[in-house]
Amino acid sequence: MEALDLSKIEINAEENDNKTSLSKNLRDLEKFEKKNGRGFDSLLARGAIYFNSRDFEKSKFYFEKAATIKYDINIISALMKLYSKTDCVSEIIPHLEKSKVTLESNFTYWQLAGFAYAELLQPEETANNLMKARQLGSKTELTTSLLLKSLGKIDRLDEQYEIAKEEIAKNNLSSVVVMSFVSSCIKTHRFEEVLNFFETTDYDWQSEAILAAFAGIAHQSNGNIEESLKLNKLALEIEPDNIEIRWNLALTQLRYGDIREGIENYKVRFDWKNFPSPKRQFDVPKWHEGVDKYSRILIWSEQGLADEILFSTALNSFAKEFPNLIFETHFKATEILTRSFPEIHCRTGLFDDNSLKPFYNDFQYHVPMGDIFLWFLNKNIEKLEAGETLKNLDYLKADELRKQYWGFKLNKENNKPKVGFCWSSSILSDGRHTHHTKLDNWERVLSRKDIDFVSLQYDVDYEDISKNHSEISKYFMNTGFLDQMDDVDGALALMSNLDLVITSPSAPYALAGALGLETWFYSASSHFMLGRNGKFIEHPLLPNMKNYVTKSAHKDQKLIEDFNARLDSFVKDFKKKKV
Repeated sequence: MEALDLSKIEINAEENDNKTSLSKNLRDLEKFEKKNGRGFDSLLARGAIYFNSRDFEKSKFYFEKAATIKYDINIISALMKLYSKTDCVSEIIPHLEKSKVTLESNFTYWQLAGFAYAELLQPEETANNLMKARQLGSKTELTTSLLLKSLGKIDRLDEQYEIAKEEIAKNNLSSVVVMSFVSSCIKTHRFEEVLNFFETTDYDWQSEAILAAFAGIAHQSNGNIEESLKLNKLALEIEPDNIEIRWNLALTQLRYGDIREGIENYKVRFDWKNFPSPKRQFDVPKWHEGVDKYSRILIWSEQGLADEILFSTALNSFAKEFPNLIFETHFKATEILTRSFPEIHCRTGLFDDNSLKPFYNDFQYHVPMGDIFLWFLNKNIEKLEAGETLKNLDYLKADELRKQYWGFKLNKENNKPKVGFCWSSSILSDGRHTHHTKLDNWERVLSRKDIDFVSLQYDVDYEDISKNHSEISKYFMNTGFLDQMDDVDGALALMSNLDLVITSPSAPYALAGALGLETWFYSASSHFMLGRNGKFIEHPLLPNMKNYVTKSAHKDQKLIEDFNARLDSFVKDFKKKKV
């Protein structure tokens, strides 16, 4: 049988007014069919001829008829082109399933499958298929780029990192490869490696806003706030309308102590699509300083519990100037804030989940809590810029009855200081684990005979610690089943009997600080420390809080040693006061 030369029939549906070409191709094909009969090759060729003449209905008929005879890579490729051109890519999926056994050793099959799932916006399937294509030998730029993008979308960051690193080693410095390598390094906290890349590569990363911003994040995480600030400013110069870059710049400016500009840029937070609080909607205008003093103003909660507790240090000052307030609080904090601000109407924030509009409309203006805090920082800007520490801003009040209960429970008669301890957070994803520590690492401190330790780890109770850390639990006083995660009022009553709190950057640090307790917390450089960095540095708003700055608490061997040494001094002073 004579073979049909399919290579001469390209599948390319460009505009073509030359009907002669169509007629000639069909005549040639008919001659072949008269001599050899109609079969797979002629059906494929006829489909291609109609595809090129943009008669997609006939093309589909012949391609699909050819597919009933057999599957090879040519018919799969032809069907993929047709379905893509006619916006019905999902129709290729059954053909891919039927041809899988026949074509699974062909990397082009996996490429086409990956491309199909990419058009269907299914990044997991896209990545799986293109990964198979790569393993079988596909090295095309399109396969590599699409694979890297898909891996990034589904947070398979280690795989994205490894493939991007392989490509860079082969001197493939395409924009997709570089962006994939850098972003995966940042998200998996490979800061030293990505900084080395920035220092040694010939790629012009400083002309791309996102890469400059990523470099800023890497330097910040490595403790170089000044370089981070420089790079974030560069990123914003390149893309001045990029809200995420402006938000990152705000945090860096505050960390550096550039308070005025940091405050202004912090105000864009609700315009960032990934900001962790909903932007509530109202039918009344937003508060501004020019409103009537006695206007009814709704202050609404944003961000997490610790943020709200810190932001609320500004509330008494704000209430003196605008006394007619409603405060819609974090749902866990309503009881403690009602007690702590008796002159302010506090209630849990309630709003429709879909419209984000409030259920109550008994106010004339609204304002998010963070803006009240920014207003307060502005009011005290000269003192803060001069390095002064504000006084008398602790405000939380514990329930007296519950406070007395824990006072009896903790037995203060042994004259040992009672020290609360929280070593971690309930949320350790997205690299947060680096800011916290493991309980077992603190055994040398917890086993001290001159201190009674009380667990403030809010996601476990004493019974949980006894089960999971039996050798360590003996160093803690028995607080039973107190649920410090949801019973914030109970946690506050417990804390109010303590002499000191040591904690990672989680909710207890803010609660203890706002109670007026001596509080030592370890963290990376914090934006609301307003440029004050060091070991046991006073918080600018709550001087009873001392911040121990560390790049990475979970790996810092010196951290625990330094806290233990400081406890030596604390115990000595405590005993002197008891004499």
